[in-house]
Amino acid sequence: MPFHNSAIEILELIASYQAQRDYEKNVAIANVPAELVCMWFDDFYHLTPAFKAEFTEKELNALSCFNEFYDSRFEKLSKSIEGLDELHKNKYWKEVSEKAKDTLLILKENKV
Repeated sequence: MPFHNSAIEILELIASYQAQRDYEKNVAIANVPAELVCMWFDDFYHLTPAFKAEFTEKELNALSCFNEFYDSRFEKLSKSIEGLDELHKNKYWKEVSEKAKDTLLILKENKV
């Protein structure tokens, strides 16, 4: 279940400020906030048949809700974020992080 596992991994990263700090230390990239956006919108969330096949209807609905929520805050985040410390102070990122936690609960309900 590569898509299901990837969803959990990405959402855990978005949900955890400590995981984001660890990621910044362990991955040589210039802009972690930009990478977090890229991971979700560019690399992960694509509703292909193979993607959809790995999730229940409830999980797909939760992912869709998270995607819409994140997308609705993206522009407010992207204009002024320069670095992880600034991202963590941003109220919109706090909201996205909390929504990721809620979405994780749904994805982990059926995980063995």
